[in-house]
Amino acid sequence: MLLRKDFERIEKKFEWVNRAVVSELILELKAQTDESRKSIIAIYESGELKIHTNISHNFTKYALLKKLIL
Repeated sequence: MLLRKDFERIEKKFEWVNRAVVSELILELKAQTDESRKSIIAIYESGELKIHTNISHNFTKYALLKKLIL
């Protein structure tokens, strides 16, 4: 899990990201995510945002997310 202090170290790399949009996505995902699973917001350098909901806690192959249809 990314902690606030971890994010603050890399925050400048994501200055172009609309925080209001990401905050809204986080709130939406919290409501949609089962307790036994996790959800991910992928932020691409192209500016695209993708969400992946209800992924197994054991899932660690994040590079596969762009290939998966969840």
